[in-house]
Amino acid sequence: MSTVWQRVEELFHEALEMRPDERRAFLLAACNGDDDMRHQVETLLRADESTLNLPQPFLLHTGELAAGTRLEHYEILAVSGRGGTGTVYRARDSRLGRQVAIKVFPALVSPEQRRRYLKEAQAASALNHPYVVSVYEVGRADDQDYIVMEYVEGRTLGETIPAGGLPAGEALGLARMVAEGLAAAHTAGIVHRDLKPANLMIKPDGSIKILDFGLAKFLETGAAPSMHTATGQIVGTACYLSPEQAEGKQVNARSDVFSFGVVLYEMVTGERPFDRGSLAGTLSAILRDTPAPIRKLRPGTPRPLGRIVERCLEKDREKRYGSAQELLRALNDCQKKLDAPLGRMARLLRRREVLVPTLAVLLLLAIASSLWGVRQARVRRARLTVIPQIAKLVEEHHYNAADELV
Repeated sequence: MSTVWQRVEELFHEALEMRPDERRAFLLAACNGDDDMRHQVETLLRADESTLNLPQPFLLHTGELAAGTRLEHYEILAVSGRGGTGTVYRARDSRLGRQVAIKVFPALVSPEQRRRYLKEAQAASALNHPYVVSVYEVGRADDQDYIVMEYVEGRTLGETIPAGGLPAGEALGLARMVAEGLAAAHTAGIVHRDLKPANLMIKPDGSIKILDFGLAKFLETGAAPSMHTATGQIVGTACYLSPEQAEGKQVNARSDVFSFGVVLYEMVTGERPFDRGSLAGTLSAILRDTPAPIRKLRPGTPRPLGRIVERCLEKDREKRYGSAQELLRALNDCQKKLDAPLGRMARLLRRREVLVPTLAVLLLLAIASSLWGVRQARVRRARLTVIPQIAKLVEEHHYNAADELV
């Protein structure tokens, strides 16, 4: 960490110990005219008070619904998950005889928070896509607000990613499905704002569902594709925030693209590119750090896939893909390259356990074909040209074309 950012973190922790009305005067004096440093510290302070921490309404909500509790015609069966915006239960719809997921909001919320939570239903119900969770209805019973959703069996992506990351082909397949679902949301004018592995459910058939539009926002109608958060408010999950989210600025579809890039990076490498173990350190990394190239951590990763991640993670959002639709096209093009015959051969040849045996067979075939019915002079010329070339391939362990594709 640079000296400047060490100082930013020091000032952040010092300011945390002060009353809010004392902080500004302290920072003006401590930063000694360095407005950029003061701005970074103030960004971290706003983040500390934002929804990155466990929301207060959740802390006030101490009770959970017991199995057998009924909300109208829904019977609670078990808790499926907990989060800052509510608890999700597996339930049974007695009218239709099916299992559903019910998200129950914290009991003590302000009217503004209640409207924001219910916006999830409005956002998700506007979508009808196989890779996006379906919302059935919104209800209220016994002073409990809830949303009834499709019950999705499976494991979250966060539970699926192994320590070293997924194979590149598997990660690319999942990424294409996520991008397709996200593209449907962007087409409908919806920004998710909280894309992360915990909100991506992998079903038993291998398909994926984007969950939890609790932080989703509609893009402004008739305006440029952007939306505003409340002044200084940061929403989302720390490790997956875009730089503009980390600073509480305007967000748009490109913000989801950045979060997607973080998720894809984690899928391939098993590592979170900006996780520094603390809120301040993580936000600092999002704003200033460039992650290690994927191919440095996973050398066999296809180059096109690495370039896609790098573009998603551009700090300047104008340099990212403009939307999930554009991102999806890039992912599909990457898949086509890998599915091409040369791509398949290149990936095969890059595998060390088959490289030398494969080239040995090629060497024998080259010699046999050159000997078959060819004059001795041609045999000598073939040996002088073919054999050294193949020997060189054995030494280098790759083709140039293979290196570009894989």
